[in-house]
Amino acid sequence: MPSKHEAKQYYYAFNPMPMDEPPIDNRTFRHYLKHPHLADPSQVWMARFPQLNGASLYWKSEKLAKGWGMEITEERNLWVIFGCNFVSLLLSGTVATIYAFYSKDNATGVAIGAWLTAVQTIVVSALLWHWTS
Repeated sequence: MPSKHEAKQYYYAFNPMPMDEPPIDNRTFRHYLKHPHLADPSQVWMARFPQLNGASLYWKSEKLAKGWGMEITEERNLWVIFGCNFVSLLLSGTVATIYAFYSKDNATGVAIGAWLTAVQTIVVSALLWHWTS
């Protein structure tokens, strides 16, 4: 967030100045990002976002016009994906081992484990492909 001096120098208005805390919490921001029609411009937090007074940053005469904004970075939590993948792999191995132990048929137990592992790989690949496209 810009300091009080920078805000006055670059014609930004927001209240309070300087900012002591984020204008809005994460959950509320994501809610209004997904449902902008529900946002009420008269909300108290709207005044907390820096707003440029005067000309647009695009038309500023300076070579490097200074501005503030929000950067929204979305990424997948790879540790959660790895954990789910690992747990399902352990589960398929356990199912195959239990089947082989009780049926005394190791070949069928290995086949069941291989089939469950293949299905898991296809499902995880399809989910990752869907999430990244």
